[in-house]
Amino acid sequence: MKRNAAQKMADLDRRYFLGEFDPWTDNSPEEGLTLDEAIDRYIDSRRNSKRPATIRSDFSMLRTFCTTLSPGIVLNHIHNEHISSFMAELRNKGKSSATQTSYYTRLSHFFNWCVISSFIKSDPTTRIERPKLTKKEKRILTKEQFNCLLREIKKDCEDRRGIVKSTDLVWLHDLLVVTVQTGLRVGEVCAMCWNWIDLENQQIVVRRSPHFVPKRGHERTIPIRGEALAIVSRLSKRLGFINDADPVFPSSRGQKGDSHFLNPTYVSKRFLYYCRQVGLPKGISFHSLRHSFCTWMIAENVPVPVVQRLAGHADITTTMGYVHVVNADLHSAVERVFSSSL
Repeated sequence: MKRNAAQKMADLDRRYFLGEFDPWTDNSPEEGLTLDEAIDRYIDSRRNSKRPATIRSDFSMLRTFCTTLSPGIVLNHIHNEHISSFMAELRNKGKSSATQTSYYTRLSHFFNWCVISSFIKSDPTTRIERPKLTKKEKRILTKEQFNCLLREIKKDCEDRRGIVKSTDLVWLHDLLVVTVQTGLRVGEVCAMCWNWIDLENQQIVVRRSPHFVPKRGHERTIPIRGEALAIVSRLSKRLGFINDADPVFPSSRGQKGDSHFLNPTYVSKRFLYYCRQVGLPKGISFHSLRHSFCTWMIAENVPVPVVQRLAGHADITTTMGYVHVVNADLHSAVERVFSSSL
């Protein structure tokens, strides 16, 4: 008890010295709240406004931060030195700049919420320099690489015919075509229900549902044409009666919980398996299909603001990044043609 009182007194002295606490004017924050309890309250406060994936990431990262501190530490005993040490540990472990930035951002949001909630007087992250984000090179598939991938999946389907059900053989092929021709994220294409599909107007509306919340909570409309439209039309005819809440790509494998929705992690792993089979470059991920969609659109002179709306980018500078990729291809093309003297 003496030791805790001494620690609390030392903390108040330090905060008074730094100008963070005035015993004559400031109300004392909630003293006994532990970091664990504050995290639980924070997570509960976000459940109705944030996507489940965001909630899981928030909780995971905050719990990781907890493991670096004393068990049961009181929230207002956490100082900028704790944040600084944690960020240094991430750097020493070789975590990417994107990971470091993500941790810093989530910690900053959490402690700012604690200030607003009157759990603490000041945010300990404000004195810590935000990590500098190193731009990661976007990995793009060429159309030939993508077609090669589809051919490998079809070949595997033929080789395995009779071993597994025919309906399980083509789902990945169809899903990849729809993804690359719409720019959907992996979580979106796995969560896509039939009430997203408007065959009459040939469009997909990314909607909020009980099991899915769009990024930033914003719905968006994407035209669907060509082979992607043909696939969705074929699936709707094959299934006959369709419940609006049913997934477009149902599966008994790689399920998400007890539902018939595909698990995004499972889909990504199946995609990477075929990438290795055809020898695609390292660094290609399922998200590369979305990068490819944006790049191919811009390469065909689709205006950048249009691509921004289709991709659902909040900031046009994100979309402009694909212009640089296309320009790099133009430079390499000229280099190949004119590298030797005429």
